[in-house]
Amino acid sequence: MKSRERSIPDRIGSGMRVLAGQLESALLQGRTPASAAASAPRAGAASLKEDVPLDFHRRMFAIIMAVQESVWAKGVQQLLGYATDYGLGQARGVQTLVLKTRGRSAYVRLQWETIMSDAEESRRQVADAVQAAIGELT
Repeated sequence: MKSRERSIPDRIGSGMRVLAGQLESALLQGRTPASAAASAPRAGAASLKEDVPLDFHRRMFAIIMAVQESVWAKGVQQLLGYATDYGLGQARGVQTLVLKTRGRSAYVRLQWETIMSDAEESRRQVADAVQAAIGELT
């Protein structure tokens, strides 16, 4: 099945898998101490804390990629620009991703917990936000 025929949640999921594979390859080829440490298996709570930011950015990249692919497929042959406003701290809060083409912009605003969750309801909320952004940009 072609990626254009898959649902947005499926494309977001495969996007994260593709990015993870690309990052892993880049890290393994880099051979720097930091990249060797990043590719090595970790144990305990420390690894969980280190993997959270990387996982968050993978998920945000997957959103950008899904919107870009859909916008391009609908005839808006422009590359997306984007800006971010990540709510950090104890509660983390709303994460805002601003996606822009030459004449339009769309805001993807989601709670941290929604972005980081693998629950079906959260995936649906992310997919709805992606669809809304695609609608604004096309």
